[in-house]
Amino acid sequence: MLDETITYLFLMGLSHVEEIAKGLINAGRNINTPVAVISNGTTARQRKCVGNLGNIYTKVLDAQLVSPAIIVVGQVVTLAKDLNFFESRPLFGKRYIVPYIERFCFTYDKGIIPARRQEHFDSELEMKLREMGADVCSIKVGAIVPVDIQLDVFIKSLKSDWIVFTSQNGVNAFLWNLKKKGLDSRAISSAKLAVVGTKTGEALAKAALQGDLTPEKQTGRELCKCIINEIEKNSSDSEDVSITLFAAKESNKEIESLLGDRCKFEKIVCYENSDNIERNVQFEDIDWKSFDGIFFTSGSSVKRFIKISDGVLPNDIYSIGPKCSEVISKETGRLFIEAENSNYEGLLKLLS
Repeated sequence: MLDETITYLFLMGLSHVEEIAKGLINAGRNINTPVAVISNGTTARQRKCVGNLGNIYTKVLDAQLVSPAIIVVGQVVTLAKDLNFFESRPLFGKRYIVPYIERFCFTYDKGIIPARRQEHFDSELEMKLREMGADVCSIKVGAIVPVDIQLDVFIKSLKSDWIVFTSQNGVNAFLWNLKKKGLDSRAISSAKLAVVGTKTGEALAKAALQGDLTPEKQTGRELCKCIINEIEKNSSDSEDVSITLFAAKESNKEIESLLGDRCKFEKIVCYENSDNIERNVQFEDIDWKSFDGIFFTSGSSVKRFIKISDGVLPNDIYSIGPKCSEVISKETGRLFIEAENSNYEGLLKLLS
């Protein structure tokens, strides 16, 4: 006789459910002993069915569960509702696509050689979605590559009253160049620093640099407004004020226009957003429409993902901000939902 107090766990036994159940009954286990079969456990695709040794095989067939799966036999199964923390997450069962551009990871204290991003699961957006129970499909659509600039020449003739950063990539590429030239934060101590948002400011803080200005609404237009307001408060002639933007070649043209019309403006290209899309056979069988939504965090991600998916998108499209929305509208002609605040938190609020 088998001990009724013992819980049995069978791994990878989905195809043998009937055999296992009959074997336990023949060995003396009560036919009414609770059984749970869990498919794709602890993922957003988790599904389960609960029965007993007498009917679990039929229940598994009706539920059409798939491998991988585990079989749990014993009284612990009666606690399923109390222990059902994973399936109670708000986005459990939802599937989202997150196109991403491989970041250029660099911190000043770790040397000249950048730590290129090898994994995609460190994205805050992706992590938050998974924490909320969603299944996330991350698709790489590009990579950030730093550009070697004559930063030492710029520093020697530094006349900028303001140095502006509109992304973490710009900050990291600037710091990479600073370190490469054997310089540190003292080299730019005469200039004020403006950043487009909190994440960009955090990238500066890793090099012990503090942003002097961050707009409440994290957009390029708001950043320009704040800089112009500061200049007008502290300078009698804005045309005498010099501003340098460190960014990518394809950065926000609106910033160049707004600041260039008011001040001495210069943009220094310090990184490139490399288009390295590879049409992979693994994408050919993906039903993009079967996903609950897609999150776009940049205009370039929109254009590149459309190439990968041949223009097929899920019903729900989420945009991080106005510039991204412009590209979505132009490239797809589809309706979308735009975050009120142009950051990951703003995107996640769209789901609440």
